[in-house]
Amino acid sequence: MPLDTPGVTPVRDLTVFGYHDHQGHCEVRFEGARVPATNLLGPAGAGFVVAQSRLGPGRVHHCMRAIGMSERALELMARRALSRTAFGATLAEQGVVRRDIAESRITIEQLRLLVYKTAWLLDTAGHKGARIEVAAIKAAVPRAVAEIVDRAIQVHGGLGLSGDVPLAQLYAASRALRIADGPDDVHLESVARRERTRVGHVLVAEDPRVAGLVTDGSSWRPSRRHRQAASRLQQAGHGFTARTNALMTLPATCGASRSASRPWEARNSRASSSPKVRVGCTSMLANPAASSLAR
Repeated sequence: MPLDTPGVTPVRDLTVFGYHDHQGHCEVRFEGARVPATNLLGPAGAGFVVAQSRLGPGRVHHCMRAIGMSERALELMARRALSRTAFGATLAEQGVVRRDIAESRITIEQLRLLVYKTAWLLDTAGHKGARIEVAAIKAAVPRAVAEIVDRAIQVHGGLGLSGDVPLAQLYAASRALRIADGPDDVHLESVARRERTRVGHVLVAEDPRVAGLVTDGSSWRPSRRHRQAASRLQQAGHGFTARTNALMTLPATCGASRSASRPWEARNSRASSSPKVRVGCTSMLANPAASSLAR
């Protein structure tokens, strides 16, 4: 939309941590503005879909640039460590500084490989196939880069806070990336949801009687096929229901040993005959009939 369109008013250019980004972050006021039909980039009402289609590659580009920022910060940190003398020795001779340099290099290589994998998945599996990996790099890279830049600032001392070196601006940019294109919390939730679903399907594959249950007290739900399997078992007389025989919280009990001190275990000969009953990653049902799940 041209800036001279009636109803479009640029208000001001916003700063980020006091810096003006080269791309610009403007406050724009829209008052009765109309978009000509010839200017539409797609069907009316499909703007969200169009925006989502570019977010995957856009986030990869953000992370690529962030890794470049971390490389720049590491180079500055190493140069400072070799040139700055304190207490009769260079900073590079201090073990804590060498450790910071080593940790930064290791982290950069880890981030680079994760971003490579995500870009490869975008090329081979498309946006949907790489959705979780895109969320993972968007959450992991900015946080790690900010930590690397922070180490470089610490090695530079007061110089690192000034405008004589670009570290303060790099830190501001890496911190802003934790909000740009979606905050960390949203991306971490996407990764966690995929892991809950994956583990949930594994549990159902081990025993379909858990299909109707919420396994971790959160938003995970089994698929329609698994709910149908649980319904058939219930109709066959197994007596499992989704709410009455609720599973215990999965993270607290995953792979845990069950002592015979629980009331329902005391009524079960198999559980009471052994001091520990291991059930893998499946939470035991709070019901005597669930003893058949014990392994």
